Amino acid sequence: MFQLEPDGMAKMSVLAGIGLAMAIAGFVYGVVAVGVPAQDPAQADAERFNLALSGWTMAIGGVVMLAGIVGMGVAAARRASGRGV
Repeated sequence: MFQLEPDGMAKMSVLAGIGLAMAIAGFVYGVVAVGVPAQDPAQADAERFNLALSGWTMAIGGVVMLAGIVGMGVAAARRASGRGV
């Protein structure tokens, strides 16, 4: 059976993976939702909302991914020092 590492490295790599998935999802949503610029003013408002939502999703995903990467570095440093996480 598959067993995760006892330290925090596995948890932080999952966090980084979730952040990467969020950033990619935000990018894809922006491409699909905004795709071709709208000509109608009512559609332009919806387009601006979708573009902002896409940007925020990518930004939050980037922050979560960065937190996971930093956490992996901290876990690796603590494992190397013998303290474990």
